[in-house]
Amino acid sequence: MSSPQEIFEGEAPEQRKKRLHNERQAHYHYEKRQKRPNINWICTHCGAKFWIDERSHNSSQTFPSFEMCCAGGKVSLPPLLEPPTYLLDLYTSSKF
Repeated sequence: MSSPQEIFEGEAPEQRKKRLHNERQAHYHYEKRQKRPNINWICTHCGAKFWIDERSHNSSQTFPSFEMCCAGGKVSLPPLLEPPTYLLDLYTSSKF
């Protein structure tokens, strides 16, 4: 099996810079998500749940708005159909 150093040995400086940036961003977002409080904001249009940090850029913390779920009420999906029994059993079963 190859070590990480062997895998990245032939990497160009610009590729390395981009890869390291992406790795740092992924770690930062993971850490940030771990430290977030409970999901306690709900979209007024579709009922999706959010953290306050996920609000739209042009909204305030006092009166947040959320658009990544339904584009501020512009998108409306029909309700989900009841899944077949065998799928529901797989989803809700405690056996692996």
